[in-house]
Amino acid sequence: MQADPAKALAPLDLDKQIPKKGDQRQMEPWQRIGTYAAGLALDSAGNHYVSDCCSAGNQVERLDPTGALVQTIGGPGNGPGLFGDQPGGIAVDAQGRMFVTEGPSGTGDRIQVFDADGTFLSSFGSKGTGDGQFGFATSVALDGHGNVYVADAGANRIEKFSLQPPFAP
Repeated sequence: MQADPAKALAPLDLDKQIPKKGDQRQMEPWQRIGTYAAGLALDSAGNHYVSDCCSAGNQVERLDPTGALVQTIGGPGNGPGLFGDQPGGIAVDAQGRMFVTEGPSGTGDRIQVFDADGTFLSSFGSKGTGDGQFGFATSVALDGHGNVYVADAGANRIEKFSLQPPFAP
């Protein structure tokens, strides 16, 4: 069977893969963040945001374009701006606000929102299957039309919210 040229993928260049280190493939400057990098986002300045879930960190690290640590956001705990469990998916909007998924244990099943300086602004979502609730929020994406999309693996759906507070579905 011949491949459809409109859907053909470029050949994979295995020489350009990230070298294997231990049991994880990680970029050299990021090796220090551990083996539980669950989410990655880039901002317009080229900064990298990496969520460190499932470890003692439970935090997001902002790295500059060279990979140097600039800031640690969050940490273990259940209060506003802290991650009780599994910070995961990350998205950064044009204003530099960072949206981070959290779940499924602790006070999880929510999206936490931070400003460009890493200060906690608000959160939305709760455990459940209704509108604005999550079974297990795993990733988040933004569009150019003022919407936030959250992948909910626990409820097998994608939820759409307004990008403006109160982030209503």
